[in-house]
Amino acid sequence: MDFEVATLCCHSGKPLAKGSAKQVLCLASANKFDKFSDYAEAAHVYRRYGSPNTKELGDAIALLEGGESGLACSSGMGAILAALLAVCKRGDVLVAPRDPYGGTYDLLVNDFDRFGISVRLEDVLDLVRLDATLSELYAAATAGVSGRIAVFVETFSNPLVKVADIPAISKLCKKYGCVLIVDNTFGTPVQLKPLKQGADMVVHSATKFLGGHNDAMAGALVGSSEYVTSAAGIVARWGLAASPFDSWLVLRGIQTLKVRIQRQWQSASILSQRLSAHPLPLRVHAAQGCSIVALEVPNGLDGAAAAIDAFQMITLCPSLGGVTTTVSHSASSSHSFLPRDQRIALGITDGLLRISVGLEHVDDIWADLERGIFAAAATSHPGR
Repeated sequence: MDFEVATLCCHSGKPLAKGSAKQVLCLASANKFDKFSDYAEAAHVYRRYGSPNTKELGDAIALLEGGESGLACSSGMGAILAALLAVCKRGDVLVAPRDPYGGTYDLLVNDFDRFGISVRLEDVLDLVRLDATLSELYAAATAGVSGRIAVFVETFSNPLVKVADIPAISKLCKKYGCVLIVDNTFGTPVQLKPLKQGADMVVHSATKFLGGHNDAMAGALVGSSEYVTSAAGIVARWGLAASPFDSWLVLRGIQTLKVRIQRQWQSASILSQRLSAHPLPLRVHAAQGCSIVALEVPNGLDGAAAAIDAFQMITLCPSLGGVTTTVSHSASSSHSFLPRDQRIALGITDGLLRISVGLEHVDDIWADLERGIFAAAATSHPGR
């Protein structure tokens, strides 16, 4: 029987299964066996290779995404690394956004060269540009100059919330025989299922909306059994498996995912409309079906600092997706390693604040946002 996403969330990957009302937490680092035959046939032997809880989490997210197989990792970055290395090897080319999440950018720019994997940072949302890039790389691969081509994209970009046309990007990837990996952290499987739109693999920072309570760190990847098996080898060798307790916490979070995310979407939509109509000059970045709203407050860095300090309920936090509304300053956190001129060229200015909308009453969130906006406008050193 097929179940709706709300039911799958409530039952955390085991719809209407009989047994315990809650998943059992298995903390053992290694299992003991009475017989050699038991050891040879065991599904779980040593925690670095996975545990019952990590398997439950991987299976649950695979079910939500509509994928063949899933794998739980120690973080979103661990999932991205495992997914990319599962499909890319020396001589291959990876096409990725010019402005991905800062940790992803850091990984691609500073580490992939040592694997012999070429990284092309492009505006992957520009389909004409992407078509030309993939055509060029396909010609090189056909001539034996380079290897396989893979494309990495985010459903919504971080922090500017730019929307990717996954079906169109997938069509181009199939045209040139490319593997498509999609980060669906901001979209969540409640709204978007990239595998159904033609992606080959999906990754998540389960620390964010899936966990939903800012108390767990985990990642996940979903795809065909072939890709996930390859990624599982990387996870085991590199020690990237999710911990049992974090897996257990994320599974608990998934149970309320749909009701949480729908409330956050609704509030984010109301707030973005109010911000766009604000009498002060604000640049607002938002999208339907996403609970992240980025806004550029007046007076640059001084304005951003004044706004953050003036917030009474909204807290400064270098993460997102929890039940409370938080703010982060991308220029000094996720994208702080970029040269200032390069960062600003990407639209990540000194005054940009990324708001992760929580479950508080929308009017209370709005009152705090206005408090911060007026504080930013009143700073005495504009634009420093």
